[in-house]
Amino acid sequence: MLFKRGRAFTIVEMLLVISLITLLISMLMPALGKSRRAARAMLCSSQAAQLTWAVQQFVDQNQGKMFPFIHLPKMYWIGRVLPYLNDDDRILICPETTGNSGGLGNAHLNWGPIGGWGDNKAGSYGMNLWLLSVGDYSNDPNMIQAGYHRNLDHTPSDTPVFGDSQWVGAWPDDIDTWPTNTITPPNSHLRGFFMSRFCIDRHDEAINVSFRDGSARRVRLRDLWQLKWHRTFIPGDPK
Repeated sequence: MLFKRGRAFTIVEMLLVISLITLLISMLMPALGKSRRAARAMLCSSQAAQLTWAVQQFVDQNQGKMFPFIHLPKMYWIGRVLPYLNDDDRILICPETTGNSGGLGNAHLNWGPIGGWGDNKAGSYGMNLWLLSVGDYSNDPNMIQAGYHRNLDHTPSDTPVFGDSQWVGAWPDDIDTWPTNTITPPNSHLRGFFMSRFCIDRHDEAINVSFRDGSARRVRLRDLWQLKWHRTFIPGDPK
């Protein structure tokens, strides 16, 4: 019995199929990229919450008191919280960042690694330093004593604790101005500029922020001025 041979694809038909497949892939790629970014942002939010959890563990073991602000190895917040996270320094790194800066970070790069008081670590998050007693900055005229929450157990549940940041921490205030850019904001250790350290375009014009109650969420950059960073902070719009 004879079988008829099937008609083979022509070159034109093969090219048409390849073109259709390429078109479908090009249509799917943005959606896949967006899904990956969303997954990375979710992991980042979880890590910020874990850092807050570690701070709470320290506080629970120290009669509700926070550690002071001290620039010494194992004494800064990095060295204080990592023991409660099994010393897993990967938690310090947002999955959306692409590498280390060697110094001040930005929207895409981590700060550090920092030697000495930074325990040779790099990271993506900064702490709300209003939560710490002044310590090494007790004689700094830029520090406002009225803003501090020295006892975390008495701190309102909606107080920010950690957030995506270009540096290890800051003292955001309601007088702080909008930065000249949100990729590599100017960094200044002066009142009026501290919010810039958190105001980085890391998650589509937003950052992840964790709060005193253990929650964490995405906060738009302009809404950072709406958060209650310290007890005398007056929420409002950027200056």
